[in-house]
Amino acid sequence: MAQQLNTDLPASEIKAGTSGHAKIQLAGRIASVLVPLAFWFAPLGLERTIQHALAVTIFMIISWISEALDHAVTGFVGCYLFWVLGIVKFSTAFSGFADETPWFLYGALLFGLMAVKSGLARRIAYLIMLRVGNSYSRILLGLIISGFLLTAVVPSAIARLVIMAAIALGLMEVFGVGKGSNIGRGMFIILTYTANIFDKMIIAGASAITARGLIEKVGHVKVLYSLWFIAYLP
Repeated sequence: MAQQLNTDLPASEIKAGTSGHAKIQLAGRIASVLVPLAFWFAPLGLERTIQHALAVTIFMIISWISEALDHAVTGFVGCYLFWVLGIVKFSTAFSGFADETPWFLYGALLFGLMAVKSGLARRIAYLIMLRVGNSYSRILLGLIISGFLLTAVVPSAIARLVIMAAIALGLMEVFGVGKGSNIGRGMFIILTYTANIFDKMIIAGASAITARGLIEKVGHVKVLYSLWFIAYLP
C-alpha cells in the first residue's frame, strides 16, 4: 500500500521525505552514542550500577525512536551492553531468550508467515465459504468458521484480518453492494470481533502466548491448549 501511495506523490516530495528520514537516522545515531556517554559519566550521585543501566537504556530508547538501528539489532546490542559492561550477569541480560515464551511467539509468527506465503490460509477460507452456502447469514457463519480454523495456521489477528478482508471485499462485489453498506459493515464487524476473540480463546496471539508463559513461570501451572480453550470458551 505504501508503495502504491508513493507512486502518486511528486518525485520532489518523495525525495524530501527520504532525505528527512535519513537526517533523523543520522541524528539518532549520533545522539544514541553521545547522550548515553554523557549520562554514564555525569556526576548524578546515583549508584554506579543504576546509572550505567540507565545509560544503556537511554541508548536503546533513542535508537528505537529515531530508528538509528533496526529494532531487533538495538535490542540485541542493548542486552550485550548490559552484560559486557558488567552491569548484570550474562544469565540476567539474556534471560528473556532462555524463556520459551519469545520462542513460542517466534514460532507462531513463522507458521503464520508460511501459511500466508504458500496460499494455504486463503485456500482454507475459500473452501469453507464454498461449503456454507450463499445467504447473508450463512456467509457470516462462514467468515466466523474460517477465522476460527485459520487461527491454528495463522496465529495473528492482524494477518488473519488481512486475509479475510480480501475475501470479504470479493463477497461484497458478488452481492453488488458498496463498501459503506450495512452488509459490508456486518462482515467487517464480524471479522474484527472474531479475530481478537479467537486470538485469546486459543493460545495464538501475542497476549495469550505471553500470558501462558507468565502463568507457567510465576504460577508453576502447566497450561495446555485444551485447558486454555475450555477455560475461555464461556
